[in-house]
Amino acid sequence: MLRWIFFMSEQNIFWTNDPLEFVKQAKKSKEVLQAVVWKIETKDIPLRQEGETKIERREIVHLDLGGVKATCSDEEFSEHDFISLKGFVGHTVNVIVLDVIQGDSPDEFIVIVSRKKAETILAEEIKEKLQEGAVLKGTMSGYNVNNNTLFINIGGIDAFCYLEDWDYVRIPDIRDAGTIGEPVTVMVKKVLQDPFIIRVSRKDAMKDPWENASVDYKEGTSVLGVISNVDAKYGIFVKLKRGVIILATIPNKSGLPKPLPGQTVSGVIKTINEQERRGKMIITGYPHGVVKRANPGSYLYE
Repeated sequence: MLRWIFFMSEQNIFWTNDPLEFVKQAKKSKEVLQAVVWKIETKDIPLRQEGETKIERREIVHLDLGGVKATCSDEEFSEHDFISLKGFVGHTVNVIVLDVIQGDSPDEFIVIVSRKKAETILAEEIKEKLQEGAVLKGTMSGYNVNNNTLFINIGGIDAFCYLEDWDYVRIPDIRDAGTIGEPVTVMVKKVLQDPFIIRVSRKDAMKDPWENASVDYKEGTSVLGVISNVDAKYGIFVKLKRGVIILATIPNKSGLPKPLPGQTVSGVIKTINEQERRGKMIITGYPHGVVKRANPGSYLYE
């Protein structure tokens, strides 16, 4: 019985009962295909360097090409150095077929692909759209903890974004900024041709939450918010509906317990300074109830 398989490339959609033959044709035409990463394998590989053989631990990416299994080395997966490629598992990526090698048996084939070369081909097609000030959609493709930069893939091109340009809210740890594969909208800040580098900003593509904040949150306004942070040194911070984060206090005579991050609170605006991007509010209650603190040792008595 013939088994028809749905196949997708960047340009076309196909139904075929012989996906391996389609993969071979894609190799000849250098067609960009879409594949799903289903496994990341770590291997010790002997490499010849400076006349000596050294063992290096490398990652091998396993992909599904419409029913055909394919592999990609970490060197052919991205221009950027990642601590690990495990975050790509489950994501769809663009690839081109480098080789189709006959295995030990007549029905066994090894398909070698490259994501890096596919991204280079796609990058040439989108370069014309990359003008400073353009707002484009992309996906988060990685980050570098050493220099606090995030990588955003825009139609095959990896642009970079400084952590300070990611959000209006300060993010202490870049690993909390987002997840690999997450769709994002960014504004092109700078385009350099030699070498080809693109700097983008997610923050500039967003509406500033402090714009007209003094109109929406006048002194004495009753508001609802969510605790974003409770700091032993700086105090309690509440995130209001439009994304504004302000300092909050609890009156000593209220009898209210200290809130926990994520807890909904009601309160009254005390001050709002739009220019200095700061404000204060007084917490008056917990409309969804008081969240009880977990007892770390409670499991000992269950």
